[in-house]
Amino acid sequence: MQQGAITYDEIMNRIPWCVVLTMISDQGRMRKKKEREEVLQSEEEELEFFGLK
Repeated sequence: MQQGAITYDEIMNRIPWCVVLTMISDQGRMRKKKEREEVLQSEEEELEFFGLK
């Protein structure tokens, strides 16, 4: 049985479990996310964000 790009064999034998659990966790977070994150566009915004301005 294959869903998406990952096969049963890959999950059971090739991909470390920590990676599988992270993928499941990230999938839930992305599904619940409704608003778009603000992305820093300039160096000034980065400096201000880190309190270095």
